[in-house]
Amino acid sequence: MDRRQKQLRILQRNPTAMARYQATGRLPSVYRPDSPLIRLLEHIPPRDRVRIKHIRLDERLGYRAPGLLFPDAEALLRWLKPDEWVSLREGAAASSRQMVHFNRPLVLEDLLQHAGSHPGGLSALDSAHACDPDYQPNIDPGTTR
Repeated sequence: MDRRQKQLRILQRNPTAMARYQATGRLPSVYRPDSPLIRLLEHIPPRDRVRIKHIRLDERLGYRAPGLLFPDAEALLRWLKPDEWVSLREGAAASSRQMVHFNRPLVLEDLLQHAGSHPGGLSALDSAHACDPDYQPNIDPGTTR
């Protein structure tokens, strides 16, 4: 869903937003969630994200969230980025806890240090390049995970 579609969907579902649009002509504000942790999680294949279990979020991952525990990395990603574009209301939980000046690239080992359990075979993801937007993991088609 692109930005404009998201704004129109908000207008359809929120009478207050529609009234504000009719009065001012301004569409609801939406933004694209982004952080080093989101970029790392998006580079991990979905089948590996569900195998990284019991992740405790803290400042070393770029969020002030003491005590927040997620069942797996997929659930963490869905909390951090519920949709490609989110309204301020939808993304308030994650964005309010984000350390905005945290911009250190994260690698897989950073995430695994906060996980209670994880599979040993995350070899398809080269953690040194995990946050490089042009990185494509070198996966041998003959191997299974």
